[in-house]
Amino acid sequence: MSNRTNIEQQEGTNYDLNLDFSQKFNRPKEELTTNIGFSEGRNDNYQVYNTNNYNTNGVASNIIDIQRTTRDGLNRNYNIQLDYTRPFGEFGKIEAGYRSQIRISENSTFADQLNAINNGYDFNYALSNNFNSKDQVHAAYFNYQNQVKNFGYQIGLRAEDAKLNTTMGAYDINSKIGFTPGKVAYSRIYPSVFLTQKFKGDQQVQLSYSRRVNRPRGWDTNPFLDVSNPLNYQQGNPNLQPEDVHAFELSYSKFWKSFSLISSAYVRQTNDVIQRIRTEPDANGVTITTPQNLTKSINSGLELI
Repeated sequence: MSNRTNIEQQEGTNYDLNLDFSQKFNRPKEELTTNIGFSEGRNDNYQVYNTNNYNTNGVASNIIDIQRTTRDGLNRNYNIQLDYTRPFGEFGKIEAGYRSQIRISENSTFADQLNAINNGYDFNYALSNNFNSKDQVHAAYFNYQNQVKNFGYQIGLRAEDAKLNTTMGAYDINSKIGFTPGKVAYSRIYPSVFLTQKFKGDQQVQLSYSRRVNRPRGWDTNPFLDVSNPLNYQQGNPNLQPEDVHAFELSYSKFWKSFSLISSAYVRQTNDVIQRIRTEPDANGVTITTPQNLTKSINSGLELI
């Protein structure tokens, strides 16, 4: 049996810079907007894990187990976005644009352990590492919407090219660091279709399909081994793929003077599902939880409001 006390100290700085530009044209509601953004954040984290071990009779051990961890992080984000809107006729509208997002992250972790013999601290190579990543997403999109009498439609298409390059630096038993590169890259097309039919009596039916992406969070791709929970370590996965979501939805709505009814049925298939997987306990009862990609999941439901 053991009892662990965690002491944590954090500090950091962040700032953002943005430049916005808007151009209006002679045609009403025709507009071009541009945004250029940059942000940077630094964070320093210092943790001390003090563990007291007890035997089966509840008597404390004389061995003092103290571990210290220092983590330094630097994150930079670059964003460029252009959006253009142009109306057509009474109900028609075209929307098009481009967006680039680049995220650069540099993280270093240093851990040491108390040496009970000389009362000094020894470098813990197994829990120390460097992890750097560069995440790029470049996308262009086009949407067209219009309405013919009581029938409305919207068709969209987004093309995306994404790359995640990582470098993992791990120490060996001689405290020498070696680097292992990693890469996740893909190019995809994301279509969307929305069809709406209005009926008499304030009734409406809508059918839609869209393809979306759920990208993993930055922490999910960092293979740093978090040992703050002595029985369940947490570790990221630098080879994690984004989730690919296909969504179908059929909805019906009816409005009265004093209340309304909205109902919808949906089916969503998610490929490369991100799920946290926990290993079997080792000889010391410790498990490791890591995000992994599963094959797919299918969710369906009915909503009434």
